[in-house]
Amino acid sequence: MGHWRLLALAAVGFCLTSGDSPADAQALAPSEIVAHYRAYNAALSHGDYAAAEREAAAALAAAQAVDDPKIGVLAFNLARLRAFELGMLESARAPAQLALAHSSDGVRSEHVRLILLLTDLKSESRTAQHALDAAMISARTAPDADVDFHYRIARAWGLAALREIREASAEQGFGHAVDLARRMTGDNALDLAFALSEHGALLVVRGADREGYERFQEAARLLSTRLTETSGTLVSPGVRLYAEVSAWMMVVQAKSPSRRYAPVPRPELSHAGMRPCAYEVRTQPRPVFPRPAMARLSVGAVVLRIGANPDGSLKHVQVVGAVPRANFSEAVIAVTPRWRVIWKEAGNQCRRDTDNILIPIVFRYD
Repeated sequence: MGHWRLLALAAVGFCLTSGDSPADAQALAPSEIVAHYRAYNAALSHGDYAAAEREAAAALAAAQAVDDPKIGVLAFNLARLRAFELGMLESARAPAQLALAHSSDGVRSEHVRLILLLTDLKSESRTAQHALDAAMISARTAPDADVDFHYRIARAWGLAALREIREASAEQGFGHAVDLARRMTGDNALDLAFALSEHGALLVVRGADREGYERFQEAARLLSTRLTETSGTLVSPGVRLYAEVSAWMMVVQAKSPSRRYAPVPRPELSHAGMRPCAYEVRTQPRPVFPRPAMARLSVGAVVLRIGANPDGSLKHVQVVGAVPRANFSEAVIAVTPRWRVIWKEAGNQCRRDTDNILIPIVFRYD
């Protein structure tokens, strides 16, 4: 899953560390380094991590060319971006080592060492895993720990272990991410919901359905208050994550229909102004889902967001959550022209149109 939590970087100027004063930043003349750094921040603010990586690498190269004192900080920015946002652990190693060599220039060496441990997961998995485990346990109790940074490390650990198909290690990393997210200050609902959903998905894949369902329940409760108004084809991160969590909950229920699970919460998306009229959605014919997507699970689910016109025809359809995480858009779009919203009320006290209907579909193959 790409993620919306941005790195804690200065948005303006060249004030790279908390120790830099505004006067220091203003004293820096415009240069190639500054230009690339500003472009890097702009790309980050738009979630364009590929462009941010190019600009961060260019800023570092320009700094190295003139032996600029900010080499360490620029190298750390590049290593962190590659490790956290792009999952490029092998490519993160060289700038992390450079940042460690320049750690006296405003870089926290303990942070760099954690990134280097991440890059060791593939070649020295057991040693790196034990060291990361000890660091996460310490961060969960130490009063002065940078919990936000350790949370990012724990999530990156889980994702890296998944790529290597080391599910036990991934479960350990995601479990730490959940615990650390609970300690984070400020509005941590999305971070905690992300960690809960990733941990829950891994538990279900490993056969621990009930434990996974409990993670999804907590994530859904956190997200149900964040289903804010959306417009046109734009979907908020909270809605997307809520849809994926709902899809996983439906998968667990469909896998074991005889077990009793708490129902999947189905709050309506918010609407500006008058509420939509009562309706039902006729989702026939059903999409034909690709068999290769079902390699790990015999059941799956898709959550769609649809918009409806006053005559009941659909004006847009989006896949906002899917299990397994495959692209079902083509299969859905192929059949939705024949779907209809049936309005059950007159439009005097309600609107006979909407952009915000969530439609869950569960499917199974033999």
